[in-house]
This record gives sequence, structure tokens and C-alpha cells, in this order.
Amino acid sequence: MFGLFRNSKREFIFEKLSPSIRIEKILSEFVFPELVDLGFKFNKKDLTFSRTHYEFENSIIFQKSKWNNGSDICAIKPSIAIQSKALADFYRKNKTTNTKLIGLAGGNAEDIPNWNQECFDDGYYDFTQYDNLQIVKNLNHNLSGPVNDYFDQYKTYSDIVTHKIQKKTEYYLAPRLYDLCAINNDALFGKKVIGWYDEFKNRTDKGIPEELDKEMMKRKL
Repeated sequence: MFGLFRNSKREFIFEKLSPSIRIEKILSEFVFPELVDLGFKFNKKDLTFSRTHYEFENSIIFQKSKWNNGSDICAIKPSIAIQSKALADFYRKNKTTNTKLIGLAGGNAEDIPNWNQECFDDGYYDFTQYDNLQIVKNLNHNLSGPVNDYFDQYKTYSDIVTHKIQKKTEYYLAPRLYDLCAINNDALFGKKVIGWYDEFKNRTDKGIPEELDKEMMKRKL
């Protein structure tokens, strides 16, 4: 196989290339083909796989380690995001933001349930430390399995809102969740978001950011 080298019974892909080029080629040639049938596209510049999945945009982002150096370190940190284009369009129409997507869920890949930690150290895959074919195998399993399962939990606005309310965390998202309900003409779910936020406000002893409370007060009018 082109670009494949053996070292102490470990196999290394594109070992002679610089870390940036090496990472892009590994993701493009060994990972992307496994995600095509799931509807993902690959942005080589941003090292991001993305797709439109029901009501949301799904992204798998790879951050290069700032310590990458020649053949000593060639590491990437995967994370995921679920974002709403409809909510961003709503905010742009009302001149409250110019962003193209609004984040609603996601985080570091290792926090995804059932993420396989093999060949994965401190949130990074390092192609200088482990057999590259094994890394690719584990990564492809994680992306097409646990990560895709995570994405599939959130197909609609009601999935997102229900999960956040049941989880009882991330109250800072309350204005966005309410607005998601509003643009879907769901007053009942909107009231649930307000109730969820008010319950948190009444029991917390940490204080509520003034701007957050001001935004929620607007939505109660």
C-alpha cells in the first residue's frame, strides 16, 4: 500500500510527510470513505466531516495538536457538534447574530458513550505512537458507531429540548431552546423550557448571569 511503512511490527501511514499533510491524507483516504454512506462531506481545510441530518447539522472536527513536530508527534483531537441552521437564520433575520450555525449539543469525542479508548491518550490519537491501521480501525468504529448513534438521538428540536430538560444541565442554553420551540410554533414546549429554567433559578445558590436572566425575561413577555 502506498505510503505504508513498518517499524517494530507497527505500521505507519504516510510517515515521511509533514504532520499537517499526513493528517489530511489519512483522514481523506482512510476515514472519509467509511463516512460517505452516512452522508458526510469532508472539508480538508478545516479537517471537518459534516452533514445535514434531519433538522440539524452534524460535524466531526479534528484539531491538530500544537505540539505536532515531524515524526515525533502527529496527533489529532476529535470533537463533535450538533448545530442548527434554522436557528441561525432566525437570529440573522432578527439581527442578533451573523453566525451561520448555532451550537446545541456535542463536545469532546471521549465523552460520547461507548467511545473506544484503545490507542487514544488524553483525548488524542497520535500517529507516531501506535499502529496507524489500528488507529484508523478504532476511529472508524467510533465514528460510524458511537458517534453516529449520538447524532441519531437528536433528529428534531423536540429531541434536543427533551434531552436537556431531562438531563437538568446546560441551563445557559435556555434562550436557544425556547427559540427553537418558537420557530417551530410549539408554545407548549416553550413553556416547558421556561419552567425548566425557572426551577433551576429558584434552587441554585450560584447566581444567574444577568444577561442570561434578561434574555429569559424577554421570552416570558
